[in-house]
Amino acid sequence: MGTSKSCVRALDVDKDGDLDVFVGGRMIPGNYPISGGSYLLFNDGTGHFKNVTSTTGAPFQQLGMITDAVPFDANGDGYNDLLMAGEFMSLSVFLNQEGKSFKEEAGYFDKNQRGMWSRLAMADFDHDGDADFVAGNFGLNSQLKASPAQPITLVYKDFDKNGSVDPVMSSFIQGKSYPFASRDELLDQLYGLRKKFTSYELYSEAQLNDIFTKEELKGATVQEITTLQTTYFENRNGRLVAHALPIEAQFAPVYAMEVIDYNKDGHLDFILAGNQRAIRIRLGVVDASYGQLFEGDGKGNFKYIPQLVSGLRVDGDVRSMRKIMIRQKEHVLFGVNNNKVESYRLNR
Repeated sequence: MGTSKSCVRALDVDKDGDLDVFVGGRMIPGNYPISGGSYLLFNDGTGHFKNVTSTTGAPFQQLGMITDAVPFDANGDGYNDLLMAGEFMSLSVFLNQEGKSFKEEAGYFDKNQRGMWSRLAMADFDHDGDADFVAGNFGLNSQLKASPAQPITLVYKDFDKNGSVDPVMSSFIQGKSYPFASRDELLDQLYGLRKKFTSYELYSEAQLNDIFTKEELKGATVQEITTLQTTYFENRNGRLVAHALPIEAQFAPVYAMEVIDYNKDGHLDFILAGNQRAIRIRLGVVDASYGQLFEGDGKGNFKYIPQLVSGLRVDGDVRSMRKIMIRQKEHVLFGVNNNKVESYRLNR
């Protein structure tokens, strides 16, 4: 497993009473955005694990850049299925075939939305007895914009044949798709383009087909993003239907979330956290989240609770969140990158 990983999820795949393990694969270091694949490990009941990815977990070998996964019983057959999230991917459901294999089922979502999906939270938010989801995304508070009509595209291959992958991302500006990287950034990666783009003015008007010839683009892989919105998915009779969240949920990338009932009204709420400060100057830091509380009404509707009311003031790049009990009091812990863990106690 010599690649970077994003998540580890325990689930009983074969209903033998012990927990097996799904390992979400992120990417091969130095070769973004190529994934090294994800893994499925079977527990023999004594704490020893066998890699069964090539058999039971065969579909997981070429999933893409997985960021999160949630076990749940999607079809009510008593077996743990998996909902997957990933970067430059659609959310996807893999059905457990009685512990013998997994099969991707495309019919669970009302529409195909490819995003920078980063985190998943599962709960019965509307009290109808099934699993609903909140899916974290990059948000709408950056220079990056995406829609089905004007997607963000990522084209990659080893363009200069030096043994490393060259990813080129493009986004739309005034109806036309342009490379997002600055001239200096792209030419540092692809030195041979210096002869073609001798000035910033020439590069400022260049689209992908101006940078590469048709021959050079042959064999390149193309991926898209059609949405950047953090989204609530209602489970409606086995279909996951997307619903928009309040605009405050789009203020920053989401990398952590936790489901709570903060006001003890019997309706589930959730907290989002994230931010991204380790980022290129061209894009700029995206750090407008201080931990955001969203109150649920038990019908699948949510409202943002202002920071002065929620009391949340989590500064920095949050990458994890966990609800725990300390001295019979409910607390939420925030794991902040390059900083101390922050703890908040629920007062109600």
